[in-house]
Amino acid sequence: MRRLHLSVFCTSIGLACVYLIPAFAEELGAGYLDLGLIGTVRSLPYTFLPVIAGYLGDRLGKLRLYLLSVFAVGFARLLLAATYTIQGILAVQVLLGIGLSLFWPISEALVSEISSLQERASAIGTYAVSWGLGFLIGPLIGGIIAEAAGFNYPS
Repeated sequence: MRRLHLSVFCTSIGLACVYLIPAFAEELGAGYLDLGLIGTVRSLPYTFLPVIAGYLGDRLGKLRLYLLSVFAVGFARLLLAATYTIQGILAVQVLLGIGLSLFWPISEALVSEISSLQERASAIGTYAVSWGLGFLIGPLIGGIIAEAAGFNYPS
């Protein structure tokens, strides 16, 4: 269970680091409509993929789908570093949204499946803390990295 919570924590840090995308996009010339689209396309997969994720998790295996979601999130982060256009950011956001849409319901299902009935409420609470802590410190870590490395945008 600890490894799963640590994995959730690390993944949420990676997800939270992307909160710098609006500043990065503005440097590329994004307007308010572009910034709105960037947030929307990341959230769009949430409208239908969690239901599909539950179905696929039962058919293909939750652990396999969990690992795929972590890979998709990590790959999206790598692609973002190579993106120099608003359209590229939008495409990366779609992939990030897909990864997160698969990650969230599957990781909660794994926590419920791994824990006993007596421990389940506590395990879900610990899951929420690991998720929340990652999102609490992720933007700070992202800011430190961006400041230390300099924003990766063309002049």
